Amino acid sequence: MSLRHWVILATLMVAEIVAGFESSMVLAALPSWFRIYGDPIGPGWIVSAYLLVASASAALCGRLGDLFGRKNVLMFVITAACLGSIVSAVAPSLAWIIIGRAIQGLAGAIIPLCIGLAREHLPRERIGFAIGFIGAMTAGATAAGFLLGGILTDHFGPQSIFTASAITAALVLAVVSLGLPRSTPLTLSGPIDWLGGVLFAPAVAALLVVASYGGRWGWTTPAVLALGIGGAATLAIWVWHERRVPDPLIDVRLLANRNTALANLTIACAAAGVIQSTQVASLILQQPVWTLVGLGTTATVAGLMKFPGMVAGIFASIWAGWVSDRRGGRLAMLVGCGTMALAGVLGAFAHDSVALILVFVVISQSGMAASYAGIPKVIVDGSPNSRTSEATGVMTVTRTMSQAIGSQMVAVLLATSVVVGPAGKSFPDDRAFTLVFWYMAALAVLGIVFSSLVTQSERPAKAAVPAARAPAG
Repeated sequence: MSLRHWVILATLMVAEIVAGFESSMVLAALPSWFRIYGDPIGPGWIVSAYLLVASASAALCGRLGDLFGRKNVLMFVITAACLGSIVSAVAPSLAWIIIGRAIQGLAGAIIPLCIGLAREHLPRERIGFAIGFIGAMTAGATAAGFLLGGILTDHFGPQSIFTASAITAALVLAVVSLGLPRSTPLTLSGPIDWLGGVLFAPAVAALLVVASYGGRWGWTTPAVLALGIGGAATLAIWVWHERRVPDPLIDVRLLANRNTALANLTIACAAAGVIQSTQVASLILQQPVWTLVGLGTTATVAGLMKFPGMVAGIFASIWAGWVSDRRGGRLAMLVGCGTMALAGVLGAFAHDSVALILVFVVISQSGMAASYAGIPKVIVDGSPNSRTSEATGVMTVTRTMSQAIGSQMVAVLLATSVVVGPAGKSFPDDRAFTLVFWYMAALAVLGIVFSSLVTQSERPAKAAVPAARAPAG
């Protein structure tokens, strides 16, 4: 690549720092908010508000980037993340912190926009390479954000993380403004399908709330039933509407492309399964030894376990990007899913020491990173250039929804067999954890099946209608 191309890639990697920090720093501060407010439910919405907005904005803002210029929309969402961080930093109450976090959620569109910009400005034979490096930066920024969030919380209080987020976003905004060339907007022949966005966002949000909180609130409670039925009905109306309009805001017909559909099914398997590996590992590490499965370590030790996995994931992501340019994303998907399956099987047979848990984390994180680099390459190759950010945004929505469902599944499986201590507190026993490991392995095997069905020769999907003209190049 030329020097210009390297500058563009470096700028896209810098942009990912905002998304990584926004998603991870707050996790380190959650225990402090639990102590301050004396209630885990209210502070939990500091995470949920961000996730709800991020899941919808990934597809919507991704598509708006395709329409109005990806650089313009990327700068908009980074600006929104900065403003949301300022709101949360100066918030006088928990409610205002949550409002700020919801605004920050627009940063969820950064990844699909960056992938679209990579396709727009970099050589075609280097797209997979770029996706791999962008994924590696995401992993590094997420881990660094968790560490930085803990340091800031310990020394300056939990709201100080938002000041750091605001400063980071402002600096990144300047880098993006200078480092990226102008994106060419599409030339539209008709009105924008705003109704498609109005229907899509609440449908995704309602279903994500059900997937995330249904088990806690009760699946048959009126609130959960209303959200589930309302979200499903709105989503059905949205699909019906998008199939009828000549130039839909989010084209569901892109999923008719064989490779795109298979890639989304594969990422759903990974997100519902092995992506829960760090959560499960942390539970085993910190569970009391008397349960005969827990290792009795501190939260610090559990947190440090993430870093070897993060380093392994960075190298796996870079390798997957490199191989995707030469052999296609299918190979990276297969290797990634195979590695995740291996992690699940190893975990099922051996999880009785810190060293074995470390091996499980490293292998599982490597597999996820490889898959997450190969899957976007397959989707990019199967989508028209004019809908790249939209297609990868839908992938992000699929991953988020599946991750929420997987978290509920893990919770259910861990509750199938427990041991009760003297104080009446119950913990999952060895049988429950073994069942979870087999669950992860089974989903990874299903991911192998979907990945193996991806074809190398299929041409990118065509846009629904010639109502919008893609920019040259």
